[in-house]
Amino acid sequence: MNNIGGGGVPGLEEVWDKLLSGGSMVYGMATDDAHVFKEPGNPMMSGLGRGWVMVRAPRLDAGALMQSLERGDFYASTGVVLDDVIATERNLSVKIKTEGVSKYRVQFIGRGGQMLTEVAEPSATYAFRGDEGYAWDGRRRFSSRGWSVIVHGNSGGGSGGRETQSCV
Repeated sequence: MNNIGGGGVPGLEEVWDKLLSGGSMVYGMATDDAHVFKEPGNPMMSGLGRGWVMVRAPRLDAGALMQSLERGDFYASTGVVLDDVIATERNLSVKIKTEGVSKYRVQFIGRGGQMLTEVAEPSATYAFRGDEGYAWDGRRRFSSRGWSVIVHGNSGGGSGGRETQSCV
């Protein structure tokens, strides 16, 4: 699987954007497609622990986890871990759990794959304008990434009709 696309095939983020821009609520997931176990730690091979979801649930049991997943109260990552995400009617805030001397970049993306804003810090807040259609945050640390679909708003401006998922 080539997640970034190429050769006339769109990347997964482009497909995700088309669905979200069309009004569908589609969550981003990450999993490790591990089936090579003879070279642990080789970054060129599929391996364990390279893609996961972090779920905010009141209890560690199957029912609570499934309810949180169904309501979108989670985020996906291939390396970046969050301390918190807060989504309100007015803004979306993301706080990355930092590691050592790593540098971080948070991008807030809206309808049409438009970058709404970018912050080269581990914490960032995006204030909604009302015409985004939706907003999600993309986080990067070196080659690691993370994604959250947080807010899916109305297309007519303002904050009315905004559907929020607070994912962490």
